[in-house]
Amino acid sequence: MQKIVNIPLESGGFRQIVLFDELRVDKDSSGEWYVEISASQKALPLMFDFKDRYFKYALWNALRLKSANQIRMYEILKQYETIGKREIKVSDLRELLGIAPNEYPRWNNFKAKVLDSCQQALKDTTDICFTYERGKTGTGGK
Repeated sequence: MQKIVNIPLESGGFRQIVLFDELRVDKDSSGEWYVEISASQKALPLMFDFKDRYFKYALWNALRLKSANQIRMYEILKQYETIGKREIKVSDLRELLGIAPNEYPRWNNFKAKVLDSCQQALKDTTDICFTYERGKTGTGGK
């Protein structure tokens, strides 16, 4: 319900849209459970224009993850699943995960709270897993 999407603007800025207005889980007249989700009007075009912007994954994988970092890491890795290997700067990964610069400023904290946590959660609950190795250290480390 709290998923916010950032949409890049041609000027270099971005626009944020909340995807969902309402969620209802209830039983129908025959006693069967159902889920009703109302998408915001501004999000509808994004949800049904999948050609260039989005990728598919089984929802059950993301539902079993416990943190926003784990879900976002899963989404990032699924986008690059067919490549097999990717080198990325820590600062770029932090930005992709939506982690503020002052959050987990020390490598050991980032490694334990984000990377290792995501690695274990994805291995235990999803259809993908990953390994990583620390490259160059210091400013601009990878």
